[in-house]
Amino acid sequence: THERVIKVRALPDAPPTYVPQNEDIDEAQLFTQTSLMVYFDSPSDTGGDSIDKWKVEWDITPNFNGDNYGYHEEANHGYAQEKYNITGLTMGQLYYLRVTAHHSGGYGTPSVSYPAKPMQSSDAPYDVTLSTLGTEFSPDEIGSKLLLEFG
Repeated sequence: THERVIKVRALPDAPPTYVPQNEDIDEAQLFTQTSLMVYFDSPSDTGGDSIDKWKVEWDITPNFNGDNYGYHEEANHGYAQEKYNITGLTMGQLYYLRVTAHHSGGYGTPSVSYPAKPMQSSDAPYDVTLSTLGTEFSPDEIGSKLLLEFG
């Protein structure tokens, strides 16, 4: 009599892949009256895989569930610092921004929300003149100060 022995072999489970954690918005700068440029870094913990894209989100509510919610998915360019220009915003409106990294394990935890407000930059002065003070000022002021005028 012959006995048959069947040995079962299987591949080990794949190592767990964790989603990226702790991305950080460095800053959001005024770009125009209706846009903000968001600068952000790779997360401190990528979960063992390379980041392949980013999701940049914005809203007027800090919990990102308002009527003005918007987002954009951007491919990872591998720069030391990534950036995205959010357009179509309302000047003077406070927005909350956040960034989430993505890799083969999915999206990670969003960054802490970052408040920012698109504003109009001030106009440059025009008709600038620089002169000495007139005789209506004291001798000490005339010798130590200048008069700057602009329109």
